[in-house]
Amino acid sequence: MATYLVRHGESEGNCHRGYYGRLDTLLTEQGMEQAREAAHELSELLKDNSAHEVAIFTSPLQRAFRTACILEENLDVPCRIEVVPYLTEIDFGRWEGMDYEEIKEKYPEECLEWQEDWINFRFPQGESFKKFYQRVEWCWKGLERKIDAFEGDSVVVSHGGVLKVIKLINENRPVDDFWKLKFSLGEVQQ
Repeated sequence: MATYLVRHGESEGNCHRGYYGRLDTLLTEQGMEQAREAAHELSELLKDNSAHEVAIFTSPLQRAFRTACILEENLDVPCRIEVVPYLTEIDFGRWEGMDYEEIKEKYPEECLEWQEDWINFRFPQGESFKKFYQRVEWCWKGLERKIDAFEGDSVVVSHGGVLKVIKLINENRPVDDFWKLKFSLGEVQQ
């Protein structure tokens, strides 16, 4: 059985180009269309499979959860959705919703620290990439056990950062490759 990774569709936060980790923003019309297109792509991928049910594991944030619901509504096979709190994006803390220029202006020293050590730097009142990676890794190991025990295909709907960490783990790649990976809005990867 296969596991597919799906990034949520475009959200209001994506349109503002700021850092949106834990801020809960809604899908735009374009985002809902991207989710429907992802469902169509998944339907094609699942067509030759004898799966009787698809398990959809999703972040609780609305942009991901709504994407998961649109997938469920549009897939040609029965689905069950399970919300997984640890699939949330990195917590940018006080920097949530700000763009890079605003962060540089309001937090110049912290911004330099971030540039010098992006892995260990902890966002003010947020989390560090290192802790985020460890959280996603722990969550993914638990999900892999569920996926292995499930007798159908699985879909993980989450955020760009989370999905890139999962890819790093699955492909046994170094952490610095995080910046080399791409996961477009609404994209499906295996």
